[in-house]
Amino acid sequence: MLLAPRRVWKHLSGGARALRVGALDHVCVCVSDVDRSIAWYGGVLGLALQHADHPAFGKDPAFMEGEGGARVALLPLPRGASPVADHKGAHFALGVAALADFEAVAAELPAALAAHRACAAQSIEVDEQDYGLQRSLFFADPDSNIVEITCWVHGGGGGGGGGGSSNVT
Repeated sequence: MLLAPRRVWKHLSGGARALRVGALDHVCVCVSDVDRSIAWYGGVLGLALQHADHPAFGKDPAFMEGEGGARVALLPLPRGASPVADHKGAHFALGVAALADFEAVAAELPAALAAHRACAAQSIEVDEQDYGLQRSLFFADPDSNIVEITCWVHGGGGGGGGGGSSNVT
């Protein structure tokens, strides 16, 4: 029996206090072709396949990990299922620590997306957002899962004010 998150904590703790968790461990995205997604997440984001020989992992799900510890689980869609068509803003974000790194990613990302384009229908558009305290790049994987690369800008300066956007292709 699955309990809603609020009911689970109330059941476990008697409602006394909030859970104390550390960092986000991983995000999971559903993909139609695990091998294609392993190549894409490796080629575009530099993530490496982990636990390939472990019987509980391998490619169902495939765990990808970056140098900084960011982890993405690629879960194969059930046979005959289609990827989500409209995410309504749902996405996951991977961070870079320094603004210079963010700017390097922004400069290199369009070429990386073009080089690893899985099919002609796959978007290689990059939507860049400057929120003042945070700068972000939004783009899609081969199954149209939305990925964000983000950098928190210390001191509130983002090099362009808040709320602006531009499309980079």
